[in-house]
Amino acid sequence: MARLLGKGLGTGVALGTACLVSVHRGFVQAPSPTPRAAELLAASKDAEHPDIVLIAHDYGTAVSLASAIEWANVVGIAAVTCGLDAPGSDIPSVVDLPGLTDLVQDDMLVVVDAERGIVMADPDGMAVAQYQTEINRLAPRTRVFIDSVHLSAETLDGRTVLVAANAQSIKDAEQALEVGADMVLAMTQTDALPCEVDELSQRSRMVELLDKTSGKPLLIADRYLLAPTVVLEAGLRSDITLAVPPRSHLQSLGLGELTQELAETEADCLSDGSLVAAPRLAAWLEMGEVVRLQESATLNRFLEQLAEAGATRVLVSGLNVELLDAVAAAGNAAALPVIVLCTESMDECELKCMVAAGVHGIVVPVTSVRATKEQIRELSFSECRETLLELIDRDRSEALANNETEHNVSTAQ
Repeated sequence: MARLLGKGLGTGVALGTACLVSVHRGFVQAPSPTPRAAELLAASKDAEHPDIVLIAHDYGTAVSLASAIEWANVVGIAAVTCGLDAPGSDIPSVVDLPGLTDLVQDDMLVVVDAERGIVMADPDGMAVAQYQTEINRLAPRTRVFIDSVHLSAETLDGRTVLVAANAQSIKDAEQALEVGADMVLAMTQTDALPCEVDELSQRSRMVELLDKTSGKPLLIADRYLLAPTVVLEAGLRSDITLAVPPRSHLQSLGLGELTQELAETEADCLSDGSLVAAPRLAAWLEMGEVVRLQESATLNRFLEQLAEAGATRVLVSGLNVELLDAVAAAGNAAALPVIVLCTESMDECELKCMVAAGVHGIVVPVTSVRATKEQIRELSFSECRETLLELIDRDRSEALANNETEHNVSTAQ
């Protein structure tokens, strides 16, 4: 793989097959289909034109030829020189590249990065995947949803509750936008984001996921399986929050250590000319961990430590009403919004408990997003709070009665 640094003209990234512009006796020769392009043209049933990158000595010559080539799409230009009077073009281009025509041959895969002034000839699979991510991005941060289905759900007394969709597959992720989810949750080790694969495959699936969730925040629940570079590239292209389980045996509970690892990888990427951005981090607490913290009376302090370690949210799952109320209270005290993961649809009582606990958001199956939003809009926080307190009192009374029964049986024996 050869990497050349020159001067970028225009914006964007192009990936295509090299096609050299030749000059014979002072006359520019219009390029003919290269062997690879000819093969693609012959195999295409829909008359799809291959993407090519013109490799020329003079930039102006390549620009003049670009519009005359009918058998291909000219997606990029790389040139040795660029005259002061060269015509303008909206094709991503890089110029001032001595030795270009000696390094690049016809049919060679080429990446032209006009934004960073980089040309890569014969790139490896990892480099191609990274630049495909750039090419395929749809500016998700600036996409605006104006349909009423995308309006946030507010209770009758004005409390907003985020309703996220649990995307188990790429198809779920696509449907999540259609039903108006405020956020999309993707868990690693599911079809949406499998991680028992190499980094190249992870990147490919992440690109597809970002494409389907374009414009919506993405919450990724991961068990430290995603490659740091994949996470950082995703952070550049979308509003990403990465939720990971805390590691109590580590000084910074795993989140601080992950932050450091991401920072080091980000520095390496930037030094290599690759733009990336670190995502926000969240702590992913499951029921067993919450029970342990509650029984040891350390729940509040633990969430404070998570915030100190860099957590911006808490994702919880599998909690009963009393634990949910305790976690939400501790999260509010530590300024950590709590998001509850529900693997199944909720009944009205369960939803009231979520709202009453003051959670920031609820993750539900894709098919339940619209109904959940509609239900929230019909609830009031004060009524939900009464329901929650009644349930907590009932559960405590039942637990006390069960303990007394067990004690009596034990005494009788």
